[in-house]
Order: sequence, then C-alpha cells, then structure tokens
Amino acid sequence: MSKKSSSGPLPAAIYASFGLKSAVGKSTLIRCAADLLDATGGPWRGVSVDRSDRLPSRYPGRFAQVQLPTDRDGRLDSYARTRAFAPLDGEIERVAEQGGILLLDIGSGEYPGAVLEHAARARIGALFKRSGMSFTAFIVTTADAVMMTDVPRLINAVLEALPDARIVVALNEKSGTFRFPEISEAQKSWTRDIEPLLGKYATITIPAMAAGTWEPYEDQGLRFSEVALLDPETNLADEKKLIMWARETRGLAIARHGDVAEWLHGAWQALASIVQPGTKHGGDHD
Repeated sequence: MSKKSSSGPLPAAIYASFGLKSAVGKSTLIRCAADLLDATGGPWRGVSVDRSDRLPSRYPGRFAQVQLPTDRDGRLDSYARTRAFAPLDGEIERVAEQGGILLLDIGSGEYPGAVLEHAARARIGALFKRSGMSFTAFIVTTADAVMMTDVPRLINAVLEALPDARIVVALNEKSGTFRFPEISEAQKSWTRDIEPLLGKYATITIPAMAAGTWEPYEDQGLRFSEVALLDPETNLADEKKLIMWARETRGLAIARHGDVAEWLHGAWQALASIVQPGTKHGGDHD
C-alpha cells in the first residue's frame, strides 16, 4: 500500500487497553489518552466494550458501545456475539478509510477474550494489514501479584489473535510502586512474569494519584483535563469552579487541583511517546 501524502488523511491507528481483572486502570488509561489527543488536536473516536457506560457518558457522541449478548441470546443465535460487535466493526472500517485514531476501552472478565475471539473470527488482522492500520495493545497491570500474573498470558492471547499488534506493558502505580520486598509473592510475580517482558516490549508507567483525590470530580462526570487544565492562580472563574466542584474550602480545592494536575502531567508524559496524532506509531518501538 502506498504511503498517504501529508495532505491526505492521517494514518489509521487503534489503541486498546487490556486487563483481565477490574480496577487495574484500563479505562483510566484510555480517558487520559482521549484527553491528551483533545489537547494536542488529534482526531479520535472511541469504542467501549463493556457493561459500563462511563466512557460514553463522559464523552458524549465520541464513544460507541458494545455490550455482549446474554447466554440465552447466544444459544438462540450463533451470530449474536458477532452482531454485537457491529459498532466496533463500523468504527474500524471508518478509521481504515478516513484515517485518525480509534481508542478501544475493553472491560474485564469475559470481555478481553470476546474481543480477541471476534478479531480472529472476523479476520480483523487482515483488514489492519491491508489498510495499513496499526494496532497497539496496552496490557495494564498494577503492582498486585495476581494482576501481574495475568500479563504474559494476555500478551500471548493478543498476539495469537493479532500477530502484528504492538504490545505496550502499562505499569499502573495506583496500588503502589513496582518495588517489592525481597521475599514476597509480588516480587516472585514481578521476576517471573514482568521482568522478562521489559526488554522485549515497550513499557510505560502511569503514576499514582493520591487516594480520594478524584472522587468529587468523578461524581460529577468530569474529565481529567477539565479539572487539571484550569488555572486558579490567574483566573478567578477557574478558582470558583474548583471550589464549587469540590464543595470544600478554597485551600483544599486548590491543593486537590494541584494533585490532579501533577498526576495528569505524569500520565500524559508516559502516553505521549506512544499515542501521538499524525504518526503511524507514536515514538520508537521494537
């Protein structure tokens, strides 16, 4: 396939977050990527493959949603799952034709396996290759021993369904840094499951946000950048917004904002080398 001219559509790229367990930070990573692209002017759309409508509600009109059919529906219609993925198929085809970025947020439990099964069954890898579309899979883990154990087998599952996928191991420090006592299950899991991957695949670290910092904003459906990019030092209206959203004194509201801004800056720094508008792959890769 010939290269697109600089005046033509942007290269097509998909960035997906994977994790077998809940609460590892998959959706957080995709939300950070969406806000980063909005801040840098990168055109994007998203698909949420999950029971939760959190991302479609945070980004109205930007995220399509895929929900898996019930077991009963699957028994009655052998193509029920394939039909359920129609929103994802439509967005992939759109990006393949028009260029731009597709963000894919994948839930936990049965959802990663269902997405990869659909990719294999629908031969989506062939479409990626034919259209010149890149696919990057963020394999997200926290420092929990059980979570880290999932990483190698999830990488294998992704590469089995999509052999040309780019793998990025995303170390989320939300439950602690990836430094462990010498004799601990976490250290064993790190040495056995994660360390051998670090020289083979790109790795990013998502910093931790202090516990409870984001809760007042989450309850109000705000995006990370809506809070972090405010400037209460020079803009009184921004200061008033923060006090209203946090429902607390000025000092607490300003301190809370500072923690959010510092966290998002760190997350964006980690993602910027991977997720970049206008390039087929962000940054260098193996």
